[in-house]
Amino acid sequence: MSAPGGPPVGGPPLELPPDETRIGTMLAPVCTLLVISTTLLFTRLYSRIRPVVNLGWDDAIVSSTQIASILQIAFLFAAIPHGLGRHIFYVAPEDGLLTAKLIFISQFPWGWAVSCAKISIALLLLRFKRTKSWRIFLYLMIALQVVLATVANIVQLAQCKPIAAQWDPTIPGAECWDPQVAQKGIYVQGSLSVLSDVILSIIPITFLKELQRPMREKIVLSFLMGLGVFTASAVVVKMTVIGNFGNTKDPMWDVIELATWSIVEAQIGIIAMCVPTLKAPMESILRRVGLLTKRTNTHRSGYINAESGRERSQAYRMNNVSAFNNSSRTEAQKTNFSPAASESSILPQDNKLGGGY
Repeated sequence: MSAPGGPPVGGPPLELPPDETRIGTMLAPVCTLLVISTTLLFTRLYSRIRPVVNLGWDDAIVSSTQIASILQIAFLFAAIPHGLGRHIFYVAPEDGLLTAKLIFISQFPWGWAVSCAKISIALLLLRFKRTKSWRIFLYLMIALQVVLATVANIVQLAQCKPIAAQWDPTIPGAECWDPQVAQKGIYVQGSLSVLSDVILSIIPITFLKELQRPMREKIVLSFLMGLGVFTASAVVVKMTVIGNFGNTKDPMWDVIELATWSIVEAQIGIIAMCVPTLKAPMESILRRVGLLTKRTNTHRSGYINAESGRERSQAYRMNNVSAFNNSSRTEAQKTNFSPAASESSILPQDNKLGGGY
């Protein structure tokens, strides 16, 4: 995302556009995704603290992602009464400066929201394989995201001296980078972000077929792969918008599309990280669409067909096994173990990250 750089110094065009706003094109998708992601996040956290607390680093990271994304959205929403989404020619100069300043500030939490979303996905993938090379690779991906977010913040602060020239280009004696240099930096960051999304989406293919896991876990990986590709597509669209940004000399109007895609990028990452942890709702949905059959014993075989014509004696024995499992879970709760994790999450539990590494 790139700051609009304050109101244009030149005068308005000979023929002014109508005095209207396009803020609705941002509010609809942003509010929808925010409600969905927040609901999923609270459901995820609730499933991790009931009946016993079983939070891990991945829960902390995805929560931080949502907090950072909400901060970005809050700064942008605060700019709406001051002209965000309107044509700059109808916005008072002081409102234009305040809007540009709020957009500039919103970029700091956005950078960390996007990076934390990718870190959460990397932590999720750590659950599926525990080989040394796999762990080293994913830790390098995590380190790359931290570096990208940190460098983005530093570059954002260093583009102009004084910093206020970022949103007020009329400051006497201000020195700023050539816009082409700043744009190339954005392209480099965006390219690395797309590469990260594609890598995190594709690498499960290397072991998906050989993965000795229930079908639900393979479906989760396929779901994450699809969302990762969508996120990468959002970044590509955003970079295309950046390439055309500023051509109309109407930044308050033009920035809406850029801001919307930036928020979508982070929110999709949050949704991708929350859905796999919600086992019961996900299993219900998968059964309704016919991808899974009725479950009787997830601890041993995952899913089996309840209508397969087994003898009543077999069903009776299976019921006894289920009763035994329920009893075992009760005893485990008394000793502060957390079998509920396997019931609240679609993810593999033998590599559980809860409680740290």
